[in-house]
Amino acid sequence: MTIGSFAKTFADIDLDDESVVDEQIKFIGEQFGKIANALEQFTADKHHFFNKK
Repeated sequence: MTIGSFAKTFADIDLDDESVVDEQIKFIGEQFGKIANALEQFTADKHHFFNKK
C-alpha cells in the first residue's frame, strides 16, 4: 500500500505542476496582449501625428 500511496502523491504533484505552468502561460499571454495593445496604440498615435497636414 505504501507504493500506491507514493504513486498517488507523485501524480498529484504532477497535476499541480501542470496547473502552475498553465497559469504562468496564461499570465504571459495576458502580458503579451497588453504589450501588443500598447504598441498598436503607440503606432496609431504616431501615424496620426506624422500624417497631419
